[in-house]
Amino acid sequence: MIRFLFCFSAILISALSIPPVALAQGNPIAPAPRQLDTTPIRDLVHLVNTIIEENPDCNATIARLGRLDWKSCQDSCAPYIARNAENPRIAEELEALLGSPAYQLCFRQFTILTPDWYRKFVYGLPYIAVDGPGGGIGETLLELCRHRTEVAGWYADAVSSVAPARAIAIAQEWLPPGEYATPPTYFVYGMGGDAFAREGQVCFDLYSIVLGDRPASVRFTGLSEIGTERIERVLAHEFHHVFSEDMIYAGTDPGLSWQQRWRGRLVRALVSEGTAMHCDPRQGIEREVRRDTVVIRYWISSLNEKLAAVDAGSTSESDLRAWYDSTYHDLPRDLLRDFLTRRFPDRDLDSLFAENASHRPDLTHTLGWWMVSRLSEGGQKERVMQLLSSPDSLFAWYNESAGSADQSLLIAPSQVK
Repeated sequence: MIRFLFCFSAILISALSIPPVALAQGNPIAPAPRQLDTTPIRDLVHLVNTIIEENPDCNATIARLGRLDWKSCQDSCAPYIARNAENPRIAEELEALLGSPAYQLCFRQFTILTPDWYRKFVYGLPYIAVDGPGGGIGETLLELCRHRTEVAGWYADAVSSVAPARAIAIAQEWLPPGEYATPPTYFVYGMGGDAFAREGQVCFDLYSIVLGDRPASVRFTGLSEIGTERIERVLAHEFHHVFSEDMIYAGTDPGLSWQQRWRGRLVRALVSEGTAMHCDPRQGIEREVRRDTVVIRYWISSLNEKLAAVDAGSTSESDLRAWYDSTYHDLPRDLLRDFLTRRFPDRDLDSLFAENASHRPDLTHTLGWWMVSRLSEGGQKERVMQLLSSPDSLFAWYNESAGSADQSLLIAPSQVK
C-alpha cells in the first residue's frame, strides 16, 4: 500500500541474488539474512553515505541554509541539486537502486511515485527535503542522512531476528491446512507505504511500519529494544494475501459484465483484507475507529447505496471508480476527524489528527475486518475459512451473524445473493 491506498496482493529471495553495490570503507553493514532480502536498505544507506562523501562542505552549507526562509532555501539549493545530478558516482548507485527488483515492484504498486520523482528526492540530499508524491519521502530521506549510522546497525539486527516461519504460522491460523512456502520478501526503507503483496511477492517498509509511528524526537533512540513481533505480524498479513489469492480469485469469469466484475472485486477485497487483518489485529485508536459503529454504519449505508445504483443502472463504471478511490482518501479522512472529535472533545483536533492520520478507516479494511470478525467472534471460524473459496457468500453470512437488531448494520436484503 502508499499508505491508505488499497493494495492486493517464489522461493525466498536470497540477499546474494541481487548484486549489491560495494560497501564503502567504514560502512560496516552486516549482510542480509538469506531468507529476507534487505539489500534495498543496505544500498540506500550506502547511497546516502556516498552523497555525504561527495558533498564535503555540506555541514557548513546546511547551517547557512537553516537561517533562510523556505523559498530562499529552495532557491539556494538549486546548484547543489544540479551538482548531485551530474555526479557519476551518485547517479550510478542511484540507478542501480531504482532498477532493483524491490524498487521496480514499488513503482508498479505506487504509480503516483515514479523513478523521476525519486531522483529529485535523492538529488536534494543532504540539503533539503524535496516536496513531491509519496507521503513525505523527501523528509524521510533527509532524516536518514542524519541517522544513517543508527539505521544501518538497527535494520541488520532487526531483520536478522525475524523468523519467517513464525509469520507463516500466524497466517496459517486463518488458512486451510496445507504447506505454505515463504514468498519472495523485500525490505525497503521510507518508500511512502507500509507493506503490500503483489505478483506473489511481499514488500515491507521498515520505516513506515516500525520507525514512522515513533515520535520524531525519540525515533532513533533505543532501537535495540524494538522486538520483531510487529514485523512478523505484518508479514503474516501480507503472506496471507499471497497464500489466499488463488483461492479467493479462482474461477473468475472474464465474460462477466462490468457491474458483475465490480461487485466481485469489491466482495473479494473485503474478504481478502478482512481475513488477513486477523493475522495482525489493530490496537489502540486504530482498533477503536475501525470498530466504531458510526463509522461502520456510514460505510454500510454508502455500500448499500452504491450496490443499489449498480442494480438500477443509475451509475457508471467511472463514477464507481471515483467513489472507490475516495474511500481510501477523502472519506476516511473525514470519518477519522469526526471520530476524534467525538472521542476526544477536549483535545486539539488538528494535532490529534496529525498524530493518528495513519489510522484513517478506509472502506475495504474497516468493513472487511468488521464483517469477517462477526463470523470469527461468533464462533464461526470454519466459515471464515470457507469464505476464502466462497467469497460471494460474505454478505449473506455476515447478515446471519449480525442478526436483525440494528438494520443499519446490515447489507440490504436485495444485495444478499
